[in-house]
Amino acid sequence: MVRKPLLLQFWVVPTLTLLVAIGILASWWQQQLPARIRRAAADENWPECLQASQQLQALSWLGKADSAEQSLCRRLQAKALWEGGDQQNALRLQQQLVISPASTADDADQLQAWQDTLKELALIRYQQGELTEALQLLSSVEQSDQTQTLSVTLKENWHRNRLEAERANDLAEDERWWEALDRLNRLDHPWWQQQTKEQRESVNAAITALSSGQEHLQHGNSQSDVIQGEPLNTAVQEKLKQGMEAWTAFESGCRSLGGQVVEDGPESFCRADPGAKP
Repeated sequence: MVRKPLLLQFWVVPTLTLLVAIGILASWWQQQLPARIRRAAADENWPECLQASQQLQALSWLGKADSAEQSLCRRLQAKALWEGGDQQNALRLQQQLVISPASTADDADQLQAWQDTLKELALIRYQQGELTEALQLLSSVEQSDQTQTLSVTLKENWHRNRLEAERANDLAEDERWWEALDRLNRLDHPWWQQQTKEQRESVNAAITALSSGQEHLQHGNSQSDVIQGEPLNTAVQEKLKQGMEAWTAFESGCRSLGGQVVEDGPESFCRADPGAKP
């Protein structure tokens, strides 16, 4: 009957002693960490600073965690990362800082300023035709603010411009000049506008030739009821001045001269409509 209490004492006493020793050691180590953090910050040793602050946070169960020390490390390391060109990790740390209890209004302002800076830089890259680079910059912003609206908009706009350019090229190859010009006028991205500059010049030259009475219909037909030359060009230009798109202006200008647009194979032209009233 005496053996059980002796056995219990044999295990319990050393275990309690070990736990107390661990607690004392942890408490002592926690007291050393703030000074370690300050030294690391003074030496601009940001990895050491952050590691010590994370250890300090891990000891929060002792009830003595110093979140201000960890915020200091995050704030200074985020700044160092940003200045070193590592925007993604800088924004990640700054976001952690902003959602921490020890954050300040200045921390939130800094995060917003960095996000705005990257958005502006991404838009510059996008306007220069560097879509991949722009999306990479935005990925850093979107990981920190949990939104993807801008990158989605840029991708959609890029895709639309690409399709319009391809369609304009197909129409120009079919000598459907007014329709090709209409597609080219829908391009609103500077890079795509530059890429299609020569194509626009070719289309405008073809339209000028048509308006000068040098229109070539399919199979070389010359029909007296075709409205062309300067009257048609003047009517179309008037519609363009009213804000109409090129193809709509061509149709409306044709109707204003008592004609209707007719497609003859790959070409479209204005043919007089005997029953129409100008």
